[in-house]
Amino acid sequence: MDAADRGAGAVRGVETRGVETRGAETDPPVGPAVQVSRRAPDLGLLLAARAAAAAGQGPGAARAELAVVTILNRLGRRAEAATRAGTALDLAQGGGADDALGEVAAALRIELARCALDAGPAIAVLALLRPVLELRTLAAMVRASALVPAGEALAACGRPGGAIAALDAADGLCRNAAGVDPDDVLLLRGSTCAARARQHRRDGAAGSAQAQARAGLELLDELSDPDCDGGECHGRLVLELVLALLDRDAPELAAGVAESVLARPRRATTAAPAVWTALALATRVHLPAGRHGRALQLLTDAVRTAERHGHDAALVGCEEALAQLHEERGEFADALRHLRSGRAAEHRRRSAVEAVRAVVDEHVPPGWGRTESLEQVAVLVRRKLTETPGTAPEPPREGGRSRHHRPNGDRQVPVAELLSAATLDMYHSGGRRRVEGRRSDPDPERPPAASRRSAAGD
Repeated sequence: MDAADRGAGAVRGVETRGVETRGAETDPPVGPAVQVSRRAPDLGLLLAARAAAAAGQGPGAARAELAVVTILNRLGRRAEAATRAGTALDLAQGGGADDALGEVAAALRIELARCALDAGPAIAVLALLRPVLELRTLAAMVRASALVPAGEALAACGRPGGAIAALDAADGLCRNAAGVDPDDVLLLRGSTCAARARQHRRDGAAGSAQAQARAGLELLDELSDPDCDGGECHGRLVLELVLALLDRDAPELAAGVAESVLARPRRATTAAPAVWTALALATRVHLPAGRHGRALQLLTDAVRTAERHGHDAALVGCEEALAQLHEERGEFADALRHLRSGRAAEHRRRSAVEAVRAVVDEHVPPGWGRTESLEQVAVLVRRKLTETPGTAPEPPREGGRSRHHRPNGDRQVPVAELLSAATLDMYHSGGRRRVEGRRSDPDPERPPAASRRSAAGD
């Protein structure tokens, strides 16, 4: 994966919408934290942490912890989120067969999977999400929230066909979700567009990536409250649009689009996309054009933002770019200082990744990486449908099909079956065997095409 992909992946903004609010709003300790976190996640985190501490091991403890974990993920604090998600997941899974608690456990798995996307390996994300994909009783928005990281994991595993199919299915579930806040639907669909744009960039289709990013921004224009997520989804879509325009050799247009993020005040939810956007412009627009002063200004501001909000992955890229810039200017002392700062940030980033992996290893099935285990997973998941009884079928997406049919029938293939089939197909060694009755993606031996090399990453 190239640097641009890693940079965009570091600002994944798919919140498990529908769980942290349903039930939480009527829970006096958690409700205010959930509401406040939409605009002020730092304050919401404080309130949620207090609610979790007050709940102790009681009935509301798992839901309170879910609110904490969701906010931590929005702030990019993956190690803390993973640690608390693991503890809360153990608590939720020990609560018996209560449907609400089962839904909370599913949401915690989705949040832990979001952490694992940055820590890897990607197949662990699919193992974490398998129990969620098996459940038929989950709300449509929760299943859609699970399909987005599943799609991104399939893309990281080199299965672009399965990734796009999962994202299409997530978008269809959002469209058909009933009794949900329309703004939540629009935000999750916007996040799905951002994930699609990233996948198209990985495949070298910058034009399609640009179209998806613009489609996502158009969805956000329909929000009744444009600031209901603190600008998080908007920042990610603008980042994807900027990177797609840079890949299409449109640097001036990309710089103009980026101003919608860079000109805004730095908030906790927009800090990460703002830093990655500034890094992309500095290294791919201003430095090649010889505008060292503007590049220095962007990078210096990005470093301050990354340090303030603890985005070490972005900080590494900024410090390395600054070191190179100072070296070219003959300012070797400053170059050495930035190299040392970058090395320290990289060390912190690696420590966080190891912390996440340790939690993930405790919550995936034993032997999840073996072919035999994956075969068993595929059999289990194929027996389940991801659509709940009474849900309307997913409508076809514009410009193409979003339904997946068997060659010999009209039955819509369950998304879980599609994902497990793609996973199984990828991990067979010594000549990939295909799941019975399924077609593999075109050219299965071809790795995903990397987009143009960019310094906008960790």
